[in-house]
Amino acid sequence: MIRIPKLIGQKNIVLVFVLLCLLCFGQFLGISALNLMLTITIVGISCFADLNDLFVIMLSTLPLYNVINYRVGTYSMHYLIVGLFIVKYLLCTKISVYKLLAFLVLFLLRVFAADFVLLVSWSLLILPLILTLDDSIWALNIRRVVFWMNLSMLLSCVIGYIMMVTHKTIYTTSYLYISGVETVRFAGLTGDSVVFGLTCVFTIAINLVYCFFNPNHKAFYIVTSIFLTIAGLLSYSKMTLMCTALIVFMFLILYGKEYAAHGRRLLYSIIFAGILIVLVLALFIFLMNYSGNSALILGYIDRFTRDDLSTGRFSLWGVYLKKLASQMRYLFVPLTSKELSTPIWNPTTGGHVAYVHNLYLETVAAFGWCTAILIFVWFLHRLYRFAMSKSKLILSLPVFVLIFMGFGSHGNFEYQFYLQLALALAFLQPEMGKMLQRIEDTSTAT
Repeated sequence: MIRIPKLIGQKNIVLVFVLLCLLCFGQFLGISALNLMLTITIVGISCFADLNDLFVIMLSTLPLYNVINYRVGTYSMHYLIVGLFIVKYLLCTKISVYKLLAFLVLFLLRVFAADFVLLVSWSLLILPLILTLDDSIWALNIRRVVFWMNLSMLLSCVIGYIMMVTHKTIYTTSYLYISGVETVRFAGLTGDSVVFGLTCVFTIAINLVYCFFNPNHKAFYIVTSIFLTIAGLLSYSKMTLMCTALIVFMFLILYGKEYAAHGRRLLYSIIFAGILIVLVLALFIFLMNYSGNSALILGYIDRFTRDDLSTGRFSLWGVYLKKLASQMRYLFVPLTSKELSTPIWNPTTGGHVAYVHNLYLETVAAFGWCTAILIFVWFLHRLYRFAMSKSKLILSLPVFVLIFMGFGSHGNFEYQFYLQLALALAFLQPEMGKMLQRIEDTSTAT
């Protein structure tokens, strides 16, 4: 039986989610006045919510940020929710001077990018990451964040699919040509198939971590993960496919290793792994034998049999590396927004492509070589500190997704990236493991 967490004491969040459901249909129908009224109500509820509820609202509405406005494609009013959280957090919490200095340094570097609008939006999105780093607010609210984020992802998939099949898909221009037929790469309500695929895999990784510790609600998160896997595959993203397979494999290995001494759990793990392998093989054989009737398998065959598997990314990276190595000033300052977003001809796709499509190279372009290297060293130190702790390795699964997907996607200027990174880093906190362990102990006791 599928069990979901209790909703008692979550009146504000339940109300926001109901309004989001109405807002999604309002966006589908294109009723701007209704959308504006619902958006204002959601922001109003956020204003009067306490810090913890506002924190959950900010994160759980992230998959739906594109619809929180009067019309899809305009600036998201989710920025207001983020801004409200920042203000309330600063008023309610004592902030480390080092965190403020870190933000100030990055802010001053971004000034050189010569894009005021981007500077403001970037500041709003990176501040929650810096402010809540190593904060107990994550452990206190992780159960609610995970549950409501899953519901938002499901809503994004359902409404996004309805929009796609009714030809109201939101500003994605990513297509495949399967047997000469133009096929849209599914992007939910995100609008970008690669970013949507990353978000699906990231949510699946979090669900697997939660299943590891919380057997009472395992069925809900497994069913949701299967649904998100299907949605992610419809994005036709090679990185999404590979990363999904890797994290499921890693989960099964770590789960089996953890419960090797527990005969029943180990047996369940072996049975589940066996059934999963049989189903995957059966599906693969069926699709290969009847691939003429399967757009999905033909799409991935097309993606994996191209002459350039990187889809032109290697040549794109070469252009940006050459640019970043061309002047000494890029050791200390970033590329301007115009330099970073100038479309570059991609012979593989036969079109122009903007941005780096590599998180690590993009970080260099966004902050300069010296600062980017310091960021990488800081990140590696956190991973090393986690590895040396007694925390369970499964907690690093969300971070692994961002590291792996970063090789083929950008992030610093994607709306959801910094909040996703903040959530992934939160799982590396020692008290997060203790909190999830307490959840498991409580579940077992009841």
